[in-house]
Amino acid sequence: MLKEIEERRSARSFSDRPVEDEKLINILRAGQWAPSCYNNQPWHFVVLRGEETRRIHDAINRGNSWAKSSYMIIAVVSKRDLDCISNGREYYMFSCGLAVENMLLESYHQGLVAHSILGFNEDLVKERLSIPGEYRVLILLIIGYPGDEEMKDHKRERKNLEEIVNYGGW
Repeated sequence: MLKEIEERRSARSFSDRPVEDEKLINILRAGQWAPSCYNNQPWHFVVLRGEETRRIHDAINRGNSWAKSSYMIIAVVSKRDLDCISNGREYYMFSCGLAVENMLLESYHQGLVAHSILGFNEDLVKERLSIPGEYRVLILLIIGYPGDEEMKDHKRERKNLEEIVNYGGW
């Protein structure tokens, strides 16, 4: 798994090539099998494919306009009372983040590229997708086949472990 984790990257160039149903189901199953507090599974996934994605294109911020070329957008939706709340910490966002990471990795495993974004008008997305008012659209997951620009070699860099790890205390 570490090899795939290291190789995966957040794409910004997508083809409009359709994603096969089997690949979509595997991506959704990867999200379904994410861990969550007391196995509450607080996530909901609203899948838009092909022309359906246009319904929320005007809700996507200008800085994420590249996302409009993807074949698929999945809205990850939840609300705070679907998961644990402990000592003022709301787990639903964390649990949904685990589901998103599983979906990002499975997308890569399926030969696709994926990028999660927060740059969108949540109220407009909720309106266009008929998402009930008490729910939050936590993230949009942009998924598809890589576009021409993604074929270029983009080097990813990470901080050294010494910069981010403390043993025995801070």
